[in-house]
Amino acid sequence: MTLFLQYQRIPKFNNYVLDRQAGNRRESPEDLLSLLMKRTRKRLAATVWAHCSEDNDARAHDLAAQDPRWQNKDDQLHLLSDARKKLFNKLPLEEREHWEAEAKASKTAEMSE
Repeated sequence: MTLFLQYQRIPKFNNYVLDRQAGNRRESPEDLLSLLMKRTRKRLAATVWAHCSEDNDARAHDLAAQDPRWQNKDDQLHLLSDARKKLFNKLPLEEREHWEAEAKASKTAEMSE
């Protein structure tokens, strides 16, 4: 009897995952796999700020490179992101609010295709 209940739960779970991934789309997905794999992420204000000027990103890169973990290539992206956040948090409040509004207004970035 419990095996039968488990089989009933699988389609419910799949529908939940699809609804969550699709959001409030009214049309049915053409490709189920792409719907499950396609992800978007909102841009962070610190990233938008760093990318607006090469100087900002260079300062973040220099700060991240001072960390001894920088030698490990797997840690570099995480360290660079942390350095951007540290530098961004040192900005005056008005400037941070400006960049947060810019990030909110920007398009979401595709994480995977």
